[in-house]
Amino acid sequence: MLRVVIGTGVYLTLIGLLGAALGWLLRSTPGGITAFAGLILVLPGLLQVLPGSWGQTVAHYLPEQAGEAFIVSIRD
Repeated sequence: MLRVVIGTGVYLTLIGLLGAALGWLLRSTPGGITAFAGLILVLPGLLQVLPGSWGQTVAHYLPEQAGEAFIVSIRD
């Protein structure tokens, strides 16, 4: 259980840093928020409608998969 709690904290910290980095790279608060929301919320849904295994291959590298890895360890 300790691994899950610490891992979730690390995951959320890294997601926050990703959002800050996008804002810094784009030099625009609205642009950073839009890019972050698109990456975290919209892109995983769009990848599900891609034909073949493209969506699954690309979705494997999204930050969402890191968070799910901690949740799966709870079920084991």
